[in-house]
Amino acid sequence: MNEDGSDYSNGTEEQELYAPVTRDSHDVTCGTTATAPYADGGANACDQQFFGGTHDTDFEQCLQSVDCQMHKEMMYETSVDEDSNVVTFMQQMIPHHENAVNMAKLLLKQDMDAVSGVEDLEGILYDIINVQNFQVHSFRNYLNPEGKLLEGSTSVPPPTRLRGRRMDSGACTPSETNICMSLDFFASETGYYNLDRGDFEVTSGSSPDITVKIGQTITFDQSDHTNWYHPVGFAYRPDGAHGDDWGADENPEVEGLGELLYKIDGAATDCPDAGDTGLDCYEPEFFYPYDDWTSKKYTSELTITPEVAAASEGGVIYYFCHIHSKMSGRIIILNEDGSDYCPGSKEQDLYAPVKRDANDVAWGTTGASQYGEGGDMECDMQFFGGNHDTDFEKGLQAIDCQMMKEMSGETSIDEDSNVVTFMQQMIPHHENAVNMAKVLMKQDMDAVSGVEDLEGTLYSIINVQNFQIHQFRNYLGAEGKLLESNNASTNVDPVDRCSSSSSKSSSTKKAKSTKESKSGKYSKSTKESKSGSKSGTKSGKS
Repeated sequence: MNEDGSDYSNGTEEQELYAPVTRDSHDVTCGTTATAPYADGGANACDQQFFGGTHDTDFEQCLQSVDCQMHKEMMYETSVDEDSNVVTFMQQMIPHHENAVNMAKLLLKQDMDAVSGVEDLEGILYDIINVQNFQVHSFRNYLNPEGKLLEGSTSVPPPTRLRGRRMDSGACTPSETNICMSLDFFASETGYYNLDRGDFEVTSGSSPDITVKIGQTITFDQSDHTNWYHPVGFAYRPDGAHGDDWGADENPEVEGLGELLYKIDGAATDCPDAGDTGLDCYEPEFFYPYDDWTSKKYTSELTITPEVAAASEGGVIYYFCHIHSKMSGRIIILNEDGSDYCPGSKEQDLYAPVKRDANDVAWGTTGASQYGEGGDMECDMQFFGGNHDTDFEKGLQAIDCQMMKEMSGETSIDEDSNVVTFMQQMIPHHENAVNMAKVLMKQDMDAVSGVEDLEGTLYSIINVQNFQIHQFRNYLGAEGKLLESNNASTNVDPVDRCSSSSSKSSSTKKAKSTKESKSGKYSKSTKESKSGSKSGTKSGKS
């Protein structure tokens, strides 16, 4: 308007602006968009249930509709026998992400009181909504110019993409006292650390053993870009702050002054919560966006003092990831002269890295092979069109089958808690997204490298959603509601160097109690840190 309030005109015609979407009563009730046709009685309703029970509450009816929508759109909005694995991945991931977003919106809409009663859950839900909507927009921006966006609407915002860079692969020089860390994402659900000490020690394979002498200070260099979301920690029991099982109490860590020091860009951390080790400055930065995180150098310095050695069980302590559990490896303590250190106590059990069969190795997945063609859990339906005659397509079919069966079979029937149902549904849903990202990276990394910023997006899917899976498991495990199959794992062989030594009493071996906050709980600085999209994902257990 003009300054005097009259109409302003510059002689041009106003442009068209799309109207806000109109939602019917079902979507208003659910807090969703465009799911009504997939609800019971809708034009696109499914003839199968996606989780057990009578579906007699608004929450359950809404959840059925959003699961049906994902099922049908992943099938019909994916090109048949598509030449580009990147295109197929994005076409599958759009409705998959939309389902996660709608599930989060549904829980916020239907049961905000329950959400408020679970520590940090509200932030996780906003993270799911904002991060995955952002990725959906990025995928649409790629597919639409290629003529490969098969959704009904292509009216999308302009692209706002992540911009990440890889660290120089030569940034770390391995040696006896400088260990170069990287992550093999494909080796397990969350991946395992790989360690490189150069010619000093053979450290091949996942979560390898290393030896360290009393008095030595060893630097663990996490410069490699694969360490994003995987800050290393050190503990007297496997998995450290994560505890012995999902939702369990924290285990004692190496955390004393002079025992451990975290550094960023070569300097000791100095944030207000630095404490003796700097952990609460170091760990939160691993939640920063990929581009921000890769612009710095992250290292930790572990010193095996006599006190650390004495607090160990069987002369062994453990490295682990502060954000993801089940990634531990052994640090075997030696005397100063390199001889065996025998504290007189028995080494603790440590699970062995998972073993994958030929299909999972080819696809880059874990536990998906049995859902593939000819497997014990094979589905009798296709989840997208075509012949499925490539490894990529076979892997995608297997993980889609796995998601459908686990979302149905690992959800409580007529559960009273909407939060529990949400988490039980979201775990296999997130696992599917993680596996989809891994299959694409494993099968067609050249194509990934050819799409601007896609590699960073795939790392974000893997790391952020695996972290959320762990939070959900911690909550459900403590409530006795974690219905995942618990496959028995094997243990690594004990070191057994000092079998003739007598055991000392536990009273003289008790490790120091934890002082600083760990990934098992939420620290102040971690609460203020950001996730892969600055949306506030937090570290630790829910």
